[in-house]
Amino acid sequence: MGIDPRPAGVHVSRRFTAPPQRGFDAWLDPGLTGGWMFGPPVQDEAIVRLVVDAREGGWFSFVVR
Repeated sequence: MGIDPRPAGVHVSRRFTAPPQRGFDAWLDPGLTGGWMFGPPVQDEAIVRLVVDAREGGWFSFVVR
């Protein structure tokens, strides 16, 4: 069984009491994303690479060991 080459779709919805720019930065700035989603502050793992192409039609790659 190999990796499915078709793109996956994801939808996440939640309200936060913060300015919209702060929310966008938390998801789209790899330096910020690595601080709350991955790595030693969250659980015993190592961040190998976080890349975000934050534009319409862009992509992301989170490699965590």
